[in-house]
Amino acid sequence: MIVHSTLLLFALIPGPLPEPTLYSNHLEGSASLAPALDDDLDPEEELEAIIAEFDAAQLEFRKAYREASTNEERRVVVEEKRIPAEAFADRVTAVAERNAGEPVAAEALMWIAERCRDTEVVAEAMKTLLADHLESEVMGRLAQSLARGVNADNQRTLELILEKSPHEDVRGHACYALASHLMAQAEKAHSFKGSGGEALVERYRGYWGDELVDRLLDADAEALEDRSASLFERVLAEHADLSGGRRTLGERAEGDLFELRNLAIGKTAPDIEGEDLDGVMFKLSDYRGKVVVLDFWGDW
Repeated sequence: MIVHSTLLLFALIPGPLPEPTLYSNHLEGSASLAPALDDDLDPEEELEAIIAEFDAAQLEFRKAYREASTNEERRVVVEEKRIPAEAFADRVTAVAERNAGEPVAAEALMWIAERCRDTEVVAEAMKTLLADHLESEVMGRLAQSLARGVNADNQRTLELILEKSPHEDVRGHACYALASHLMAQAEKAHSFKGSGGEALVERYRGYWGDELVDRLLDADAEALEDRSASLFERVLAEHADLSGGRRTLGERAEGDLFELRNLAIGKTAPDIEGEDLDGVMFKLSDYRGKVVVLDFWGDW
């Protein structure tokens, strides 16, 4: 069993990031990141050693960034000490290739899919994962990582995992992730077609490109909501007790269903009741037909 730490590192760097020249330099010089490993290491130990090296590099970067006292010092740290996961991708891929079809290969490829940002590197890892490891339990982690995006490839991947995985928990996570994915599509489709949608569409063309934006413009938002709701209901019927982080998948699905049915664009807001500043009871429905501004706030 491979055990490694997961470090989600978000560096808050004032101002624009430096051009990624040293990012490329790290990739070109990645041989310097590859000290000779003991020939007696088995594949699992080899992968663990590579991941441990990456994690140590991230800790060193984070420590140096935290200790930097000026914006210029922080920029230098980013340029000199921030080593991307892609710098380790060749070594991780090599472990997967030497052990094709084995559990360690699935773990190696999953690490690339979770860690790397280079779309070509991730696409190759995903391709091999789906071709050789569709029955692996790592597919549950993959499904969870694809939940909120609106990419069409993500949707096809989730549908494939849901259909083909032999593991109930993997199918549960794929079902919830696909429901969330379709819900996100519906939300964006509604936004694109609503008031002020033209400006939003143009902005997202710059983020996502024309193909994806045009697909969402043509999408039937209500049909997406209906399919999303049916999948959330399936989660409740078949996978409600699966862990979904701090809550079970069932608890999360209940909240999402409430949002879909009551809070989505175009839905009638659920009635609320409370006291005004003079202690007089009122309901939101008392103001039906009028413009109402709701201000939710908390003090803790």
